[in-house]
Amino acid sequence: MLKHLKELGDLLRQSGLPVKYDEPLAPFTTIGVGGPAALLVNVQTAIQLKQALAAARQKGIPALVLGKGSNLIISDEGFEGLAIINNSADWQIVAETDVSDFSGSVQSRYEKALGAALPMDDYLKLMQINGSVIVRADSGIRIAALSKALYKKGIVGLEWFAGIPSTLGGGLYMNMHGGPLFLGDLVEKAVLFDGEKERTITRDDFHFAYDYSILHDTKETVLTVDLRLWKGQVKSASEFAKKWAREKSMQPRHSAGCVFQNLSPEQQSRLKISTSSTGYVIDRLLGLKGRQKGGAVISHKHAAFIENVNQASARDVYDLIRLIRDEAKKKLDLDLKLEIQFIGSFKRD
Repeated sequence: MLKHLKELGDLLRQSGLPVKYDEPLAPFTTIGVGGPAALLVNVQTAIQLKQALAAARQKGIPALVLGKGSNLIISDEGFEGLAIINNSADWQIVAETDVSDFSGSVQSRYEKALGAALPMDDYLKLMQINGSVIVRADSGIRIAALSKALYKKGIVGLEWFAGIPSTLGGGLYMNMHGGPLFLGDLVEKAVLFDGEKERTITRDDFHFAYDYSILHDTKETVLTVDLRLWKGQVKSASEFAKKWAREKSMQPRHSAGCVFQNLSPEQQSRLKISTSSTGYVIDRLLGLKGRQKGGAVISHKHAAFIENVNQASARDVYDLIRLIRDEAKKKLDLDLKLEIQFIGSFKRD
């Protein structure tokens, strides 16, 4: 393994990519926990991302691609492989049409969501679409940065994802949701790479579901994504995005994001509660809000979040998550589904 790691480092340097050894991964995550990566490389383009993945595949070394580092907990032991920090951020408009052709699920969710969240006059201004646009973007671009750049071109459509710290590739992997809109609803197609072969798939091929895409199973990496967005009223869209981002800013900071998925309708009905929020379950039904382990705490702001309040370890976070799941099963016969991922070894005591 050590020999292959050294060979991989040499190969990456020969490709012009600076390599770091035993680099802590905590600074590259939103919750700030995690041990070192055996190798770490920053890539600035989709071509460099592909080169790094191909080199790791060639040497038989596992690769971990990181964007903004949300929705994951990296173990204290770290990652025994190549961590790739994906900073690829190019984008371009590849097609325009005067036809405002929303596709089915997007239209219903988008209109209902914005109609409910905005006064009707602002809503109508925002929905005065005068054409659709296909935007092709690298997977490492921050969704907030892409949205801001698109406003300068009169393009709207990413408002519901304002305030979420995610790259386009990371959001696609999880089928990120903002309000009632899913990122997958906006996808036309994407280029994927497994370290050896490249392929293009359409939205239907992703099999998008709540917090799921086929990438969970295939382990491929997104290189570029084509999104269908719209030419519309930028001022109204921008105002809505700022309002939504302010609401998101009230959520706990220094966390990996919401730890658990919302309850299913069946679970909510069985518990006879008026909300699907797992935060409500953890707080009101289990009484665990504020419970602390080491430097990690079940957030006082929203109990579905775990915050790093004082140099928490990944194990601290893991133990709190295990506590919540065990208590939910024991007291409520409730199986809580994770919305985050664990990277590395987390052995139970």
